[in-house]
Amino acid sequence: MQKPNLYRYLLFIYCFLYLPTFASAQNEDGSWKFSKYYETKNPQGKTMLVLSNSIFKKDKSYDGRVKWKIQNVSDIILCGLSIGSREYELKSGKIVEFSALRTSNCLTPGNTKYFEPDIVNVSENTGWWSDRNNNPVVQIKFWGPIIGYELQDKKNESQLKVTSNNNKKRVMPEVVSKTEAFEILFFMFNDKSLNVEKITYEQRKMAAIIAEELVQGSCAMNYYESLLPALRPRPPFAKIIINLANSYIKDCPDKVKEGKIYNAVKNTLKTKWKSVFNISKSNDEHEYRPEN
Repeated sequence: MQKPNLYRYLLFIYCFLYLPTFASAQNEDGSWKFSKYYETKNPQGKTMLVLSNSIFKKDKSYDGRVKWKIQNVSDIILCGLSIGSREYELKSGKIVEFSALRTSNCLTPGNTKYFEPDIVNVSENTGWWSDRNNNPVVQIKFWGPIIGYELQDKKNESQLKVTSNNNKKRVMPEVVSKTEAFEILFFMFNDKSLNVEKITYEQRKMAAIIAEELVQGSCAMNYYESLLPALRPRPPFAKIIINLANSYIKDCPDKVKEGKIYNAVKNTLKTKWKSVFNISKSNDEHEYRPEN
C-alpha cells in the first residue's frame, strides 16, 4: 500500500509545480494582467494595431518584469512589427532603459504577437519563490515611434495613404511655383547652392510631392507622437502646409494646421529624397513648360 501513496504524492507534486507552467505556455496571457497602452491608426482613422502591457499580475503582484503584446485589429496582414525604445521609472526613482524590439514575422488579422518580458529589476525580488518586488514600475516613457509596422502586400499600400476630406479633390497641384519649390527644397535639404531662378520644372514637381508627403506624414502623427519637436518653414511653404492640413487631410494635429512639420517626418523623407534631389541638381537640361 506504500507504493500507491508515494505515487499519488509524486503526482501531486508534479501537477502543483509543472501544470501551471504548461498552462501558461499554452496561453500566453497566463498570469499576466494586460491593459491597453496605445493604439496606432492609419490616416483614415482606422485602428491597425493595439499595444498592451502587463506590469502587475492578475494577483496584483509585481515580479520585476514587464510584458508587451501587439494585436492586429485591422483586416490586412502586417509585418515588421516593432515597439520603440522604452524607459521605466521605478518607485525608488531609478530609471531602467530598453532598446527597441522588432520581429520579422507577419501578423494576420485578429492575431497577437507577444514579446519576451523586459527584465526590469528582477534582482530585487523577494519571497519564497522570489516572485515579489516592492519597487514596481510607476511610469513608462517611449523614445521615438511607439509602434512600427509594414504592409505585406504593396498593393495594399493605399490603405496607408491619406484620402481627401469629404471626398474633396486634392488641393496640391502637380507642380508648384519656382519660389514655392525653392522654399520646400531648401527646408528639406538646406542646400545653399539652390537658386530660385534655376529651379527646373522637374524640381517643381518633386517639391510638390515632397510637400504633400511631409504634410501626410505629420498629419498621421497621433497624440503621443504629436509631442515631438516640429519646425515651422518660411512662407510660402508654411501657407502650403496650412492649406493642405486644413482642407485636404482630415484630423491633423494642431501644430500641422498652424503650418509646422514634424522633424522626425522631415528627416525620414530627407533620406528618401536625397539622392533624387542630388540628381536633379546635376541635370543641366532645362525643360520649357508653361508657368503656373
